[in-house]
Amino acid sequence: MTGQVSDVFIFRGEEYSLVSVKSKRLFNPEDYKIKLVQAGSSCWRGYQALYQIKNNKLILNQLLINMDGKSVQINNKKAEISEYRMFMYNYPELDLAMNFTGSIRIAKDFIRDLYVHSGFQKESSYETVFELHFKRGKVKKEEDISQVMVELRDLYKLR
Repeated sequence: MTGQVSDVFIFRGEEYSLVSVKSKRLFNPEDYKIKLVQAGSSCWRGYQALYQIKNNKLILNQLLINMDGKSVQINNKKAEISEYRMFMYNYPELDLAMNFTGSIRIAKDFIRDLYVHSGFQKESSYETVFELHFKRGKVKKEEDISQVMVELRDLYKLR
């Protein structure tokens, strides 16, 4: 399997990769009766989401997606034909509030030497990692766990 395209998270004005979700999925296409179509070997899920925090709430801001059949409305918005070669449809400025309870980890500053050509990249493969905790879509806690990732990488070196 090829390395996979991760979802994007805008945090404090910077772009991060969404590297893990603890609890349920953030966006579930089945909630909208969407049947996904693979978007090539680097996106077997068939979609890529862009999230951000607005007014202390978790928002799905953009969705790039491939689906079988006609596009559907999400948050009362119609899809546009995507300009992105990998995806059929684009939902820009979706502004969909996510009623998510759980935690996610977001990361940036990828360490190229740790690239794995299979699946999603490990959170320990990034220099900067945050864990964000949510309750019903509202931010409850932000935690910088970058040092924990340094310690994990050190453990890997000992093996």
